[in-house]
Amino acid sequence: MEHKRQIHVLSEHKRRLQINEGYEHLERVLPGTPNRKVSKPILLQKAVMHIKQLQANRLVIAEETADTVKRTDALKQYGRAAAVCRTRACSHG
Repeated sequence: MEHKRQIHVLSEHKRRLQINEGYEHLERVLPGTPNRKVSKPILLQKAVMHIKQLQANRLVIAEETADTVKRTDALKQYGRAAAVCRTRACSHG
């Protein structure tokens, strides 16, 4: 029975080490936390705020991309119409 307990203690220790390594990695890559030790709850709050900001930025970029695609398509269509007009001598002036 003691062997099972030792295995459990070791696996729990390994799990805590992995969690702490995850927090340390998050602290290194999260903007606004370099060289500062912050509590784990604060670190998680900052991570959530950062993720929400990234998601908002992604939406803005997606909207801007869709707008750019629409404008590009309109310009292409205008260019094709102008080319057809030139080949048919559509100028009325």
